[in-house]
Amino acid sequence: MVENGSMFPPNIASDAETGAKLMKIAGILYLTIILIIIGFILEVIGYFKLSSLKNLSGEARAPVTSTQPAPAQPSPAAQSQPAKKFCPNCGAQVSGSEKYCPSCGSEL
Repeated sequence: MVENGSMFPPNIASDAETGAKLMKIAGILYLTIILIIIGFILEVIGYFKLSSLKNLSGEARAPVTSTQPAPAQPSPAAQSQPAKKFCPNCGAQVSGSEKYCPSCGSEL
């Protein structure tokens, strides 16, 4: 409109130029106001989220204890087996009836 303003009557050209400038300012203000409102809403939401926290003092929470399942009972066959014996000198497995270790020969 600025370039072709001479093609229109002077009052129409100046009104169109002024109107375009005002629309530009209005658009910027509208966007700014919308962003301010959105920012305010997010600020209020954030405030209420923070205020809803029960422990703001920074104290440590009580540890959460979980119950452990009871250990499985060994089968009766495993309980009836005699305990395995080992040589105190070399650690080799020996049967219960031997007097000497078959690996190193030390007395049991």
